[in-house]
Amino acid sequence: MDIYDLLRVLPLASALTWFVLAALQVYRDRIHTWTETFFLLSCIFAGLYATWDFLFFTAGDPNFATFAGRMSFSSAIVTSLFLLLFTLVYIDRMRRAYWSFGILTVAVLILFWSFGLESVNQLSGGLWIPVFNETVLLIVLAYIGSYSLGGIVNV
Repeated sequence: MDIYDLLRVLPLASALTWFVLAALQVYRDRIHTWTETFFLLSCIFAGLYATWDFLFFTAGDPNFATFAGRMSFSSAIVTSLFLLLFTLVYIDRMRRAYWSFGILTVAVLILFWSFGLESVNQLSGGLWIPVFNETVLLIVLAYIGSYSLGGIVNV
């Protein structure tokens, strides 16, 4: 087993962990407040992020690899939104102004799907490598970084 084999299957362990955590939230009926709902959605989208990473790494053709790469990044973008909303409503109550973060998220998703992922290249070991538009990637990373920092500073 080489490092590429490990990279291909490691996201499954992460996805399983996130989906089990989400299932426990539902099982324990922890979905009644905004805090619980945003945490549940964070777990689901983090699990989807890991699942799409696995599908990206194991894709058989470039078209599916491109789609899986877009879905993976989209899941990461949405996960950062729900984690930010979770931290905001954990400390305070839900406010209408918080939905504006969702509007920015939709704009970033449209930008990424339109211009973000230019192509994918396959290495000799079968592992796919994404080729991003550098400007769009910088915007997406700034978005994820700012939402992450906003959540950390808020707590």
